[in-house]
Amino acid sequence: METRCSAVFVLLASFIFFHIQSCSGGGVGANPPGPGCKAGVGLCVTSCNLGCSNTGCTLTRIAVNQPIRLSFNQQILPESVDQETFKLRTAAGKPPVGSFLVQNNIVLFFPEIVTIDRNNFFFGFTSGETYTLTIPSKDQALKTILSEGGDPIAETFTCTLRVTEGIKDFDDRPPFATLLVPNRTDNVSVDSTIVLEFSEIINTSTLFDPTPGRGKRMTGVTFTISQFNKQSKLCATSRVPLPGTATLFTNKLDQRTVLRFAPSAPLPGEICVRVTVLEQVRDLSNKSAKKTIFQFRTEVSPAKTREIVEDFQDPLLSRDLSRDGSTWSQDGAVAKELGGNGRLGDFDINFGAVDSGKKDAQGRSIYLWDVRKTVIPGTRTLTGESITVTDAVYEFTSFVLAADKHLRFVGPPVNGVVLKVSGEMQIRGALSVSAPQAQLHKRLSGKVPPLGQSGQPGVPGASPGGKGGDVPEKKANSKRDPNGKDGGGLRFPPGHPLARQNVQGAGGASRANPKDAFSSITYSWAEIICQQLSSGGGGGGYFDPSRKGIGGGRGIVIRNKFKAVSNIEPFKEDFGPRSLGGTVIDIEGMLQGSLQLPSAVLFHIGGAGGGGAGASPIGSISTNEDWSSSMGGGGGGGILQLKAGGGIVLARSGAIFSRGADGQAALFTTDGEPFGPSPGGGGSGGSILLQSSGILDLRGIVSVRGGKAGSMLGWDPKQPSKSFLGVDSLSGAGTVGFIRVEADPKPDFKSFDRFEPAPMPINAGLLRSTDHDDVSIIATTWYDTKIIALPRYLDYRLVAMVDGKEVIFTDAAGKNRRLAQRGEPVVILFQGAQLDPQTQSPDPKTISRWVEGSMDALNLVGGNLFRVLILLDAGETNKTQALRIKKASFRFQG
Repeated sequence: METRCSAVFVLLASFIFFHIQSCSGGGVGANPPGPGCKAGVGLCVTSCNLGCSNTGCTLTRIAVNQPIRLSFNQQILPESVDQETFKLRTAAGKPPVGSFLVQNNIVLFFPEIVTIDRNNFFFGFTSGETYTLTIPSKDQALKTILSEGGDPIAETFTCTLRVTEGIKDFDDRPPFATLLVPNRTDNVSVDSTIVLEFSEIINTSTLFDPTPGRGKRMTGVTFTISQFNKQSKLCATSRVPLPGTATLFTNKLDQRTVLRFAPSAPLPGEICVRVTVLEQVRDLSNKSAKKTIFQFRTEVSPAKTREIVEDFQDPLLSRDLSRDGSTWSQDGAVAKELGGNGRLGDFDINFGAVDSGKKDAQGRSIYLWDVRKTVIPGTRTLTGESITVTDAVYEFTSFVLAADKHLRFVGPPVNGVVLKVSGEMQIRGALSVSAPQAQLHKRLSGKVPPLGQSGQPGVPGASPGGKGGDVPEKKANSKRDPNGKDGGGLRFPPGHPLARQNVQGAGGASRANPKDAFSSITYSWAEIICQQLSSGGGGGGYFDPSRKGIGGGRGIVIRNKFKAVSNIEPFKEDFGPRSLGGTVIDIEGMLQGSLQLPSAVLFHIGGAGGGGAGASPIGSISTNEDWSSSMGGGGGGGILQLKAGGGIVLARSGAIFSRGADGQAALFTTDGEPFGPSPGGGGSGGSILLQSSGILDLRGIVSVRGGKAGSMLGWDPKQPSKSFLGVDSLSGAGTVGFIRVEADPKPDFKSFDRFEPAPMPINAGLLRSTDHDDVSIIATTWYDTKIIALPRYLDYRLVAMVDGKEVIFTDAAGKNRRLAQRGEPVVILFQGAQLDPQTQSPDPKTISRWVEGSMDALNLVGGNLFRVLILLDAGETNKTQALRIKKASFRFQG
């Protein structure tokens, strides 16, 4: 580096000296008389760039960027030149900002030029001001400019300069660049720096990306490298950025900008280097530079074989916390209990989910993920091929859900949703398998719909609500049923201890009122209006935190609370029979009798649906019977299981929902036909299982709340004077679902301070071996080869412990070669990328797909950085001892 700096200094110094000689007008130290200068008498000005005589100037209007150059008849003593002896002042006594340079018999003043942004600059001279230039003689000041021999200036020199010309382009041409270093096009030293000189001072901000937040990314001049083809003697068209540091400075003497670029490491041998000056570069007057390309080739340099060794002893150095699901120690990297195969790569909500265009109550954008068929493209997966998921089991390497996103899993209640993450799971937004909110049963073209409303749909893993009752019809063999239907029961997987009792939890339906549709209608309101009403459907049942066995709420018809509606009491016949709420299950009893089953099976329980309501003729008048079909029950909350090899972080802004749907809230209406549909029951909450091999940080909301009770009011609270019916129908609320959190050691349930319902000891459990995954992942951060060009990747070597024996996995040539690939207990994958020289991080555009089993495959995808995933598959061993990687090494040339 010292050699390179010295070379640049010598070159620049000789360049400056040449220009000084060409501008001095004669031999250095000569003492010719100037205009008006008395022969042999003292020191005087001989010429200047302002049209000077020895006492003044003819050019009085200057630009804000005007340098001032004066030539004298003798060499000048540099220490004698300062703001007092070379005095520039406004009428208020303010000097311009700038600096002096003395070279032999020339004195120069350079106004300061600072680029603020692309359109704003700071100049030493202030536009619109008038400056007086005075060089006082020995008779007028104690200090004056002196020659090297000690002669003072003989006569005072004065100019009046008005700053009226704006920014001046002194050469009146577009700026162009010259490559000063290197000064040849082949056999350039690998230690060379790159020095560009522009023909004038340029607007330095135009060298950089103007996009906010991009930092100082140089885009006006690019430095790239490419391979050199020895046969064709041509440079490859595929180029990668050359990392390094750019330094800008101004050649004030010649008013030029110089760019020095120092590569961050020695250049590769026999490599093509291209320097491109783009048209975005502009001078101070906003003229664009001409696009110019400089290219040179480096000298032959032998390639060295290098090696990176990972012993897993320092996880802070190279462990990828977001993807890693192993334990690093002095004994190597050991598989953790959870993680999965990560086959879908890093989670991204844009790959699998669809933006609904809607927002939730917290302003989060709602994305819908249909579990029936999810296609993850090959650009995301570990295999490099598209993967279609149909079983709702999603295995990612990392999972981050942003705070402004709400991800809802939708689809038929076939399977619950399982999210496996090899590393850390971060939830800052919302995850949901909640049942969609029940919709109102509405008129069709002003008419009462003849059929009862369908039960509200189920979500992944859960049951739908029951159907509402139909309007009866007076004809034989009618298929209409005025009675509601029960909601769907709790859903269990095959082999579950409660699977045979699949009707438990179902919200009961209500019967039509009257039971005999056309022979027992009563008119209790002044013997004119019918007030017979069916009760709402029963709520779905699942879990009772009180441990009293209280199930879902019952539907009921009640005398409404607004006594002023009518002084006429309803008849007994007006009150339809109550519906039944769904029963609950004994979670503690289930656990005690089924410890041999994994929690992933035991808590794979989908919520129950609320019951549908029966039909009724409420509002009919004695001369005309009008029946109302009724509403369907709400669906139950779904199943969501989160399993992470790393920690699970649920931020304060985050939420996980598996709520049951609420019952409907409706009012009796009389427009057209009377319409008073009884409400369906609320669905129960669902199941949420959280399992982690890392640290649990659950600060957000986790809710398995049951659906609220619904109502059909016979009077309008907002317009009570216009209401007259004396009965209301209420449905039952759904019970809560169940939340289970497991880790090793067993978590403290008291830390779950934002759970709904409030946490109990049974909500926390010890992670058991029956829930362990066969596959977990070791993940590293990016390894830097320290090679600027594309390295030649050679081979890897893994020292593993499999079933207590040391096994070597390698792709190096040899008879004992054993690849770490599918079918083996150890599988290795590589991903390449190119270092961004500006950010010193991987360039996102260059990150490759994952390649498996062979390090040579990295040469196809390129990059001077690489990272590693090692899948540890205990299913390929006899599990007598934990799989472990003691050491990994990676060889390459460059």
